[in-house]
Parts: sequence; C-alpha cells; structure tokens
Amino acid sequence: MRGFPKTIGCKQDIENLEKDFPVETKQVLARIEAHDKSNATVNRVVSGSEENKNLVTETIPNPALISKRLGFKDVAEVSTKIVLVEAEIEKLEVPDGK
Repeated sequence: MRGFPKTIGCKQDIENLEKDFPVETKQVLARIEAHDKSNATVNRVVSGSEENKNLVTETIPNPALISKRLGFKDVAEVSTKIVLVEAEIEKLEVPDGK
C-alpha cells in the first residue's frame, strides 16, 4: 500500500492504519464522529400520505450511522478511539533533548 487509502471499509482498516498514519486516521475518525453526532436521529413516516397532507412521523435513532456501518458499537466508541490515536500521536512527538 502506498500512502493513506481513499476509502476505509471497516473498523479493522482503522486499527491497521492508526500505527502508520495516526494523524490521518484521527482526521477520519473526527469526521465520522462529527457526521454521526449531527445525524443521530431521523424522522420516520408512521402513517398518512403526502397527497392528503396527513403524515404522521416519529423521530428514531439513525439506523445507518457511518460508525455502525464500519463496525463500531456507537459514536462513543469512535470518540474513545480518537483519544487512543491522540495518545499514539503524542508518543511519536518526542521532545528535543537540546
């Protein structure tokens, strides 16, 4: 593999990338977290029709979050992974001995 991939298909991809590309992995995780937090719920039509203008909807948790499609349990697990990757980045940033 050359460089950071354009697409990430699963949680294991992220775990494999965090060692070699921690900064880029953190950026991807941050985008996933932001997207999933802003799209946490969706409106579902329960009954009615648009023609009669009598739609009845309810708000439900979004079943198609990116984090769930990648294999994470929830958005909190993505947040935890971000903290772990940040710790990995801090290990790489060795202070100058001068």
